Amino acid sequence: MLALPYWPKLHALVVAHKKFIFLLFLMANILVVVLALVAGLTFQYSRPDYGQMIEVGQHLGQVALLCYLLTLLPGIMKRLSIFPLERVTLMLFRRQLGVLMFVTAYVHGAIVSTIPMLFTTGIQPDLFSNREQLGMLAIWILLPLWLTSNDLSTKFLGKKWQWVHRLTYLALLIIFLHVLLSTAVIWKVLGGAVLLLEVWSWVVQFRSNKKINK
Repeated sequence: MLALPYWPKLHALVVAHKKFIFLLFLMANILVVVLALVAGLTFQYSRPDYGQMIEVGQHLGQVALLCYLLTLLPGIMKRLSIFPLERVTLMLFRRQLGVLMFVTAYVHGAIVSTIPMLFTTGIQPDLFSNREQLGMLAIWILLPLWLTSNDLSTKFLGKKWQWVHRLTYLALLIIFLHVLLSTAVIWKVLGGAVLLLEVWSWVVQFRSNKKINK
């Protein structure tokens, strides 16, 4: 199986500081929410400066995409039987990455689209572009995953929890379409590569299971 050099040392370091990293994730979520509040106040009281907030919102979209792709990698690694220790490392923070991804994506949409519309024409669904509609659709699909990303939901839902979280594959396709319409080439390539790896990993697993069942 494939493995990255020096990763065992990095994994040991991450495990030793796991609680501190959890705290960093919490602080990052709070910071993103604060940015949404700042954006609202900026648009209302200092509108000429809102262009800078748009740039912040666009960067938040890139952060959200990166976090989302990182949540998909453990599944891909497992199905392809590669990078086992790297997968364990990512699994330690998969839930935190997912929560941060949702919060960041939501605030990204609020800053670049919803807040300007709210304070000008009011929320009018027919004024949203195709790109924005895809982004909002992805948010709605990911909402149940965000709400159930906790131990209580895992225990309450049992096996149903996994079915709920399989909605992420539908969200992946919609997010990729959103990215194709809105962002730099590098993110389109990265998103497309992860999408192809996701599909290929499922094909590999299906073939493997088929051989076992023969």
